[in-house]
Amino acid sequence: MAMLDPVRRNSGRARRTAAACATAAALVFTGVPALAEMPGQLPGHAAGQAAGQIKSQAGEIFDTLQIDKVMPIISQETVAQGDELAQSLFGAPSDNGWHGRVQQIAQTERLSAIFRSGLEEGLARMTTADRAALGRAMRFFRAPLGQRLLSVETSARQALLSPDAETAAQAAWDRAADRGDPRCQQILRLITAADLVEPNVAGGLNAAMAFTRGFSAAGGYPEPVSEEQLLADVWQQEPDIRAETQTWAQSYLMLAYGPISDAELDRYIAFSQTSDAKTLTGLMFQAFDVLFVTTSRDMGMAAAGRIAGTDI
Repeated sequence: MAMLDPVRRNSGRARRTAAACATAAALVFTGVPALAEMPGQLPGHAAGQAAGQIKSQAGEIFDTLQIDKVMPIISQETVAQGDELAQSLFGAPSDNGWHGRVQQIAQTERLSAIFRSGLEEGLARMTTADRAALGRAMRFFRAPLGQRLLSVETSARQALLSPDAETAAQAAWDRAADRGDPRCQQILRLITAADLVEPNVAGGLNAAMAFTRGFSAAGGYPEPVSEEQLLADVWQQEPDIRAETQTWAQSYLMLAYGPISDAELDRYIAFSQTSDAKTLTGLMFQAFDVLFVTTSRDMGMAAAGRIAGTDI
């Protein structure tokens, strides 16, 4: 992520994290019943019922999607990102104070609560047609294939916590592409069908902007920086974010779907092109965007506070 130096350095792992979450979790969505449409203004009792229904549905989505297995991975990725930032921002390895502050930002329970809030926001804005599409899409993931996809994607996310494993996955993709492995074409078709690149690029830019805003708001820059300058500097990162998103998604999906047959992956690709699938992926991308914007802003503020000698 590029901005005046701090944002440029808040980059690789954060973008990989966003790509991983939006790819693995957004595509693996299991079933909850659709809500009835809720008008914008409801009497107190009805509004309370609607809010309770949304909260219940978000909880069921969280549970059936097994997001509880994804959040500890995100927590570890965020802490590792913080350790990478220490050297570039502070000129020294991460110490106990900084490491502890990042751990507070990345507490699994906190991440889960933020994500649930994002789900609830998305569900509250859904129309009747959206909820019907969501219900149809979730039936796909209640089936055995959907459950297997969830399992292998989460396992790959866990494996890629290791930098060595990530390097090996990228090398495996390159070797497969060089020999014309048909699985590479399937992966590329899935990336296109599920529209994985554009939302991840947008999410990466949003996270970068949130970091710079937090850093600026907490006095991280020697002199005030305008919103226009922050935005212009962040936007310069777009080509790098796009290239890294594509590269990471290819190697990640190649690793994840190793146990999945060609026929099963073709079924997944066909499903991913439907409007039902796009409805549920949109909901998941939104919830993860809320999560990463929040944590990126918090990281920026914490970094500025550390530079200033305070604890924000």
